[in-house]
Amino acid sequence: MNNKYFTHKWVNAILLIAVLQYLHLLYTDISTMDKVLRCVDCPFRLVSLFSYFDLLTIPVILFLFFRHLRWGWILLFGSKLFTIIPSLIYYFHDYLPLPYTNLFPSFLLGILMNVVVLVLLWKPEVTEVFNLNKRIKLITVLVTALLLLLVSLPRIMS
Repeated sequence: MNNKYFTHKWVNAILLIAVLQYLHLLYTDISTMDKVLRCVDCPFRLVSLFSYFDLLTIPVILFLFFRHLRWGWILLFGSKLFTIIPSLIYYFHDYLPLPYTNLFPSFLLGILMNVVVLVLLWKPEVTEVFNLNKRIKLITVLVTALLLLLVSLPRIMS
């Protein structure tokens, strides 16, 4: 079989996972949007409204990735890495399971899916499609880690 077939198979698998995650996010955000918009005195309202920003940016990132553009890979990798660390901080710092339940926290599945996407994105066969070298990959990781540190540091310190 053709090596190009397997390369595009990985790229398509990444795209499929990312689209399914986006559709889940879209459903979740739209179903809660009414509550957020109706709450006038809620202190979390501005933060919650800002959190809908990703509903606009993710389709752009997915389109760039679909077109096999370098920025599509960079932004998708950065966005997946950027969501893992805050989710883990939440799990270890704020998450309180309901007593007497053995329910698996659903956001842990999201973390696992993001890790799978990151591993697939890092594959040489995939980075070849986007014409990425080790330097660009390293810069992407470092910039994302720096942004994460800047955003997460106040939460970690509290």
